[in-house]
Amino acid sequence: MATISQPPTATTRSDQPIANANRLLPLRSVWSAGGDAALIPTSQFIWLSACANHLADGELDLVVARQDDQPVALAALLSRNHGWRRYWSLLGEAVYEPADVVYRDSAALDRLGQLLLSRGDPLHFDRLFHDSPTIEMFLRLARGRAIISRRPCPSCPFIPLDERWVTPEDHLNARRRADLRRAQRRAEEHGPVISEILTPSADELDPLLAAAFSIEASGWKSEEKTDLIQDTFRGPFYQHYARAACEAGLLRLSFLRFGDQRVATQIAIQSADALWLLKIGYDPAYARCSPGALLIRDTIRYAAQAGLRSYEFLGRVEPWTEVWTKHEHACVTLDLYPFTAHGMMNYTRSLASGLKQKWKGKR
Repeated sequence: MATISQPPTATTRSDQPIANANRLLPLRSVWSAGGDAALIPTSQFIWLSACANHLADGELDLVVARQDDQPVALAALLSRNHGWRRYWSLLGEAVYEPADVVYRDSAALDRLGQLLLSRGDPLHFDRLFHDSPTIEMFLRLARGRAIISRRPCPSCPFIPLDERWVTPEDHLNARRRADLRRAQRRAEEHGPVISEILTPSADELDPLLAAAFSIEASGWKSEEKTDLIQDTFRGPFYQHYARAACEAGLLRLSFLRFGDQRVATQIAIQSADALWLLKIGYDPAYARCSPGALLIRDTIRYAAQAGLRSYEFLGRVEPWTEVWTKHEHACVTLDLYPFTAHGMMNYTRSLASGLKQKWKGKR
């Protein structure tokens, strides 16, 4: 394999803070070479592009590894300030979903690791899957160059699918199956119960997305102003991302209807042989019918019938996800403190903050 064409200490940065996702466009071959559709959604080009346009609330920087003058690995980093500490995190984690760097192969990943270490900047990756090759790479390359801290963080629930999940209710215990049958009967009192699992075209998207946002905004989210309509930070991001995912054929918008009334929704991505839930919601006026659970049942059935390998809840383990699965993707938070003045200052301050929190807990 050809070696990557930069001296060991070189780093490729943007020449100025990136204010626009257009700066990612010349690097798109990184994703093409690595198979964009095989990546988790938060590492794909369209996700990072939407993040760069709407969620980059700090300085944004690109670190790029090249081979024969072509980009083969990329870390999109966002500067963060936490008290006295300043560090860099992954742009794709901006809404606290698991993310990772992008790379063509293990050699490209190693090269990217060398570039990241050569910067001398502290790194804080919020949520990496515990088996990510990025973790092993840093543990190997950082020996004698940095202090690395790993600690568990909230896991992501998922269902490993096979043909048995075509009847999802069979995987519930007897009480839960009875609850679901009761919910179905109550729902039928309002009219025919219909699930819509849609792959909208660009022309169809706007009214369907508006309907999904409207359902997601009902209930407690609206009261706390955390819904996508009122959230001026994440709302425009998800609109931008949904349009890009629609154009790529990845978007799945699902609705549960009681007659003509849409009462539950899911915004999801079908990619990497899995269905990934990004946002869910239901109309609390129909809570006694458990519309969210009925729609989950039907989208699990859809995913199993489509031959997908997994149903990914994303987020974190919650009581309602444990109804369906005990399987979890373990996640870790990774902190890297290079043996530089900046790195050691952050390490010292991190230790002091941890000791302070521990002391407060004992008090």
